Amino acid sequence: MGARGRRHKRLLIYHLSEMTLMVLQSPYDFVIASDMLFSSKIAREVFAACRRLIKPGGTILLGHEKRYSVYRDAETGEIRQESVDQPLQVFLGLSREENWSVQEVSPFPNEPNLIALRVDCI
Repeated sequence: MGARGRRHKRLLIYHLSEMTLMVLQSPYDFVIASDMLFSSKIAREVFAACRRLIKPGGTILLGHEKRYSVYRDAETGEIRQESVDQPLQVFLGLSREENWSVQEVSPFPNEPNLIALRVDCI
């Protein structure tokens, strides 16, 4: 039960697949997802699933470990690391395009790469 005795529909996503989305009875008050943004493509898919599953006024809680891509520079051949977590930025950008309110929560002050996002969906 939630505040004032209201029951909330919650969803905890462990694995995202089209089959999972087909059987879920949305919309939900809360969607809780963690450790899902591994690539920009997957970030778009996770966002689309969240948009489909969350009801207006609902909240998404997203746990994430910041990751930075490593690549070989085409000109110099040097190994480089991106300075931006691109999948996270894709998810945040799509959330802002929907005018969703995004708040970063830092539940682990000694682990700066671990974050939690609260996304309030308007």
